[in-house]
Amino acid sequence: MNTKINNFIIFDRLTLIIIVLSFLFNNFIQAQVNDNLSQIYFLADSSVAEILKTDQLDRTDNFIDVIAPKNYKLIKNRVLFSFGKNGITSAPVKTTNRPTIIYSIDKAGVNYPDMFRDGWFGDYMVKRQTYLKASLRFSNNEKYLNKDINYSIIDTVNLDKIKTLENPTLPFTHGDVPDEPLFSSLLEPFIAIGTVVVTVLLLFNVRSK
Repeated sequence: MNTKINNFIIFDRLTLIIIVLSFLFNNFIQAQVNDNLSQIYFLADSSVAEILKTDQLDRTDNFIDVIAPKNYKLIKNRVLFSFGKNGITSAPVKTTNRPTIIYSIDKAGVNYPDMFRDGWFGDYMVKRQTYLKASLRFSNNEKYLNKDINYSIIDTVNLDKIKTLENPTLPFTHGDVPDEPLFSSLLEPFIAIGTVVVTVLLLFNVRSK
């Protein structure tokens, strides 16, 4: 009997350790999640890096014009920063003979298309889609390039963390969160009750032996 009780105690402790480690691991993963603005910046950087791969683009003496609505001013500045970081700076004046790069930002933002629970009793998780839509025009006396830019990232974030990922002063970092899954909400109380009943029966059975 003592052996069975000791085995049960060891099992119980191991279960507790696993739960604690799982909780700490999930918190660590969530701590590494970029906020929505950082995700959009990453897309802007990626689009500029992709543009610069083409051999049609001159790297010297360009006039760069980034066109964007007023509410995308931060993204506009990020695009200019990305060009400069990659060695392409804008000349102060546009001239007839000077190559011209026109980067037009059409739309940028965040969607939350789906919500689900991480396990039976886990946190609610939300799929996050961050996107950037733009277009590029490049021209000089000999070359012409017209390119559509359509970039997006899909990842998963904790529902409780969404407010910290959005910037309250930047509407394009916000998105509509879907409703809680109905099936999960209805089933969860029955699972919780069943788990408690099974645990009590196991404890009673071990002690009676």
